[in-house]
Amino acid sequence: MESSPALGVFIVNALSPEHGIADSQRLTVPSESRKKHESTPACGPSPVNRCISLEQLIHQLQETSLLPPGELNQLLAGLPQLTSAEAVCDDLVSRGQLTRFQAKIIQQGKARSLLLGQYTVIDRIGQGGMGLIVKAIDRKTQGIVAIKVLTHTAVRSPETLKRFQREITAAARLKHPNIVEAFDADQANGSHFMVMEYLAGENLASLIRHKGPLPIPLALHYLLQAGRGLAFAHTQGIVHRDIKPANLLVDDKGGVKILDFGLARLDCEDERTDITQSGQIMGTVDFMAPEQALNTHTADHRADIYSFGCTLWFLLTGKMLYGGETSMEKLLAHREQPIPSLMWTRGDFQPNHLQAVTLDVILHHMLSKRPDQRYQSMEAVLADLQACLTGQPISETTYRSVQSPEQNALLSSFLTQLSHEADCTASGVRASVTCPLDLDVLREHPTASNGDLDSAIISTMIAPVIKTSAGGLEWKTWTVGILVLLAYALLSL
Repeated sequence: MESSPALGVFIVNALSPEHGIADSQRLTVPSESRKKHESTPACGPSPVNRCISLEQLIHQLQETSLLPPGELNQLLAGLPQLTSAEAVCDDLVSRGQLTRFQAKIIQQGKARSLLLGQYTVIDRIGQGGMGLIVKAIDRKTQGIVAIKVLTHTAVRSPETLKRFQREITAAARLKHPNIVEAFDADQANGSHFMVMEYLAGENLASLIRHKGPLPIPLALHYLLQAGRGLAFAHTQGIVHRDIKPANLLVDDKGGVKILDFGLARLDCEDERTDITQSGQIMGTVDFMAPEQALNTHTADHRADIYSFGCTLWFLLTGKMLYGGETSMEKLLAHREQPIPSLMWTRGDFQPNHLQAVTLDVILHHMLSKRPDQRYQSMEAVLADLQACLTGQPISETTYRSVQSPEQNALLSSFLTQLSHEADCTASGVRASVTCPLDLDVLREHPTASNGDLDSAIISTMIAPVIKTSAGGLEWKTWTVGILVLLAYALLSL
């Protein structure tokens, strides 16, 4: 029963009265073993919070039924060969009858805490902001689940309890393949907890730490899945408000699911009584939209789109979008600093890499400082990401949206010249002689020397597959690299 390393997924559940056993079922330690071991503490070389004797150990095993009666009888029969409670625990772990985590808790005299109604805790997964995440077995179905248990400190906080209830309410609405499924929610023995599906795998933040930045196709494969889950949440009137790599779990089959809706905003909420009304910033500053930092109440689904863009940047670069030593520095950077370009952040991100250039455009659209200048829905984001993955043109609106009107005028002039060049090529005329690409037109454009017109933006403007109006000639992918280089040459002239 020893658990394997894995990340669980939690969300909502609670349990029934604590399981116990009748006095008639209790077993006693043989008198000879009791005399020999009842004063032997189970502490070992590194004492835990509390030392227990062998008799106390056996009493806990009887009281909690962590071992079936048959296995407990076998244990008692072998006690004369065991020298301490610690030795008993080690023996049970080696036989697979207890996990190492369970043995540690039992030796602390806290075996009853391993029981949550119909669930038996077998391992610790991690520590969250509000509580402990554990792996457990459902004794009715023998299925593995993950449980989020609020800490005693959290339970004493009315705001934390409200947030926990919000997570439960959100989870009840969300049944989607790319969102961690919640099974139930309740409290037992003074502990509030939630039960959900358990996923063997790791979150994307951990994955990047271990393996480094992802190739574009793999990053898109992961985020397209997460994006579908997020789009569904938005249709249910739920804004996540904490989208980040650590909240996206990848299972051992490559499936991705969103978790932790503890900061979610529901469309049915009365903002006047929202738990965030104290002015506290809710979310993770490295992935937070400027308007969410300004007013958590008014942040809508477009704030999630911004966070989704920050997440895509992290998967591709292994770095946060903006640096800063303090939270305030990071928040100000998200509000005021220019959107960085993907170009040259990695050796394979060059202007002739069509997919990277296209992603740069998509990122600029997702990361606009103003919500009204971003994608207006996750469905639109997904459409462009899918097009980028498959090598299809993305929305012209996306390209136009990342430019100012002056920059769009320059782009129009440039594309007009390219179209003219394509017409000449289609008619079999040597473009270099008869139909030259008139760069003077572009050089003389009033925005050509604009210092705000950086080369990264120019490179993104000519990434789409260009179709001419005359003969329907479609430029091939390799042509785009040449066009990008022409743009850079234009800027340098």
